[in-house]
Amino acid sequence: MHAAGPVRRRIALQPPAIPSCERAGVAAQWLGTTVQPLAKRNFGRDLVALRPGGGQQCRHRNRGADGPISEHATGRALDVFGVEIGEAPARLSAGHCFRQ
Repeated sequence: MHAAGPVRRRIALQPPAIPSCERAGVAAQWLGTTVQPLAKRNFGRDLVALRPGGGQQCRHRNRGADGPISEHATGRALDVFGVEIGEAPARLSAGHCFRQ
């Protein structure tokens, strides 16, 4: 994925996730205009990788047996469990979820 913003930079998804094209575009914009500048300002280093908790997973919302299909089933959700800034991993508190 490439962050969209003043400085375009490749950011790895480790492990790989498969977001929808729409979600990938929104994520690239978010990374380039919000996350990358915050990483640079607060840590003095670039964001180099996201650690997603999962990408496209065909399932119902909240892993229920029935009910509405989850945004994960369509690739429109991307949960971020961690980030890598420069050479050192950084931790996010539990519950951070990237949604539009």
